[in-house]
Order: sequence, then structure tokens, then C-alpha cells
Amino acid sequence: MPRRPVLPALLWLCAGLATAPARALDYDAVQVSGDVSGEYRYFVDDGDRPGLADHSVSLAAELEFYYPLADSDDSLTFTPFYRWDQHDDDRTHADIRELNWQKVTRDWELSIGISRVFWGVTETVHVVNIINQVDLAESPDEEDLLGQPMVNLTLVRDWGSLDLFVLPYFRERIFPGPNGRPGTNPAISNSKASYESGAEQWHTDFAVRWSDSVDNWDMGVYQFYGTSREPRVDPAFVDIKPDGQVELVPIYDIIHQTGVDLQGTFDAWLLKLEAIYRAGPQDNFFAGAAGFEYTFFDIAGSGADIGII
Repeated sequence: MPRRPVLPALLWLCAGLATAPARALDYDAVQVSGDVSGEYRYFVDDGDRPGLADHSVSLAAELEFYYPLADSDDSLTFTPFYRWDQHDDDRTHADIRELNWQKVTRDWELSIGISRVFWGVTETVHVVNIINQVDLAESPDEEDLLGQPMVNLTLVRDWGSLDLFVLPYFRERIFPGPNGRPGTNPAISNSKASYESGAEQWHTDFAVRWSDSVDNWDMGVYQFYGTSREPRVDPAFVDIKPDGQVELVPIYDIIHQTGVDLQGTFDAWLLKLEAIYRAGPQDNFFAGAAGFEYTFFDIAGSGADIGII
């Protein structure tokens, strides 16, 4: 199926929403923040494939441009990202993490464009995260997220907040390439994918989430329907490169997923829970993570805190 250019379309969308205010753009109002980092990796053990380097150097930059529109409840956000890696061509990539227009009122909020949405309370793993795709080439801990095209309406009520999501385009997971470490053997393809839906990346996904704070508890419950952000692999689905190298083809199923996150705050204690139930063409299953966090405040009057997770 031909790939339609989603990012240029969203660029025009955000530009159109801000056309009138942009004519009187106040450059002094633009807030710029970001991070530039360098990374060096050294691997003590040999790789599981011949020819893998035992070290790697990479550079990354992420900038955020935030512009609150004068005399309105609107704002524009643009967050580009770029990573260069010495050996892994698949890890060398650029992405638009955020490019959106947002309107915030007392009773509702609306965001249109590319955004990142984080759900969850535990520190080690985030089983409830489902809106954004993982940038696995960045880090194996799944903390880095690709920008997701969306329309997000939030209703703020006395009984909590209700988030409604329409996700018109799916982002495929970025995996480390054949020369990347850490990685898989065989590598997983970044150029081919298999979909359960005939619409492939253009399958429209939906999600709804309710969240609230009651006494000492913060809680959220959601329902998601759409393309799974976690692909599976099957040895029968492979891509053979011209040089004879074999790569596994990721398979993206259509799923229903229900999730809950819960955090209780009791003085220095934080109690945490995340759980999901997923139904799809493969086996249905539950998954979860739970834990606690205890904080020692103002150690020896130094103003420093120590947390135990």
C-alpha cells in the first residue's frame, strides 16, 4: 500500500490553525528549552553476531519550542529530535516528538497534531503505556517515545477527567539495526512490516481514559482499540537482504486493551500498581507491575532526599 505523507499534512494543519496569530508573531514570547548529549558505550563481551563493534559513540539533541498565543488560551509546541550513531545506521534518525496546537479552558482541553502521552506510576516498567510507539533504537528500557499524530479532547468535570483520543496514523517501532548493540539476533526489520489490518499504518485507533484523585489515591482506567504498539515476530516471516542477511519482520495485530494505574500517597510512602488485560488474535492475557517508594526527606538537615524503590 502506498505510504501517504502524514507529517507534512500535520505541519500544514498546525500552521493553518495558527495562521492569523502568526502574522503578529512575538518572537520574544517563544520559550526554548532542550537537551544535547553525547554517549559512549563499551561492551566487555563479544557480540552475538560477527563483525559487531565493541564500542560506539553517538550524539543526540532534542529542542522544545513553546509559543503561547497572546490574548488566548491557545499554544503551539514543536519538539524535534535527532540522533547520530557511529555504527548503527538505524539508530541514526530524526523524529518530530511533538508538533501540536493546544487550547486549554476551565472545563475542557483540545490538542491536535503530534504529541507524547505518558501513563503509568511504576518506575521499572510501564505496562499501561499504549498511545505512543516506543523508540527502541534509543534505549532498551522503552522510556523514549515517538511522536504520535492525534486528536485529544479532555473533559474536566467534578467526577474526574475524561480523555478521548483519535489516532489516525500508526508509527512503527524503530529497532536497533544489524550493526546496533544491544540488539537481537537476527535483527528485526525497520523497512518491512506485516499488519492484521488491511489499512496498515492508516488504521484509525481509539482510546478513552478516566482519571481522578480521591483522598490519598490517584487513579486512571482506560480502554484502547487499535494496532498494538508491541509487535510480535514469527520465524516464518522474514526479510532476506541482497547480501543474504536475514531479518525478522514485525507483525502488528489489532487488539483491545483495558488498563488501570493506581498510586497511593501515605506520608513518605508511595504505593504503585499498573495492570492491563489485552485481547487479540493471539492468546489473551493479563500483565501488571506493582511496587512501592519510600523517601527519606532532608537527610541530616542537608536538604537532600533519598528514595528507595
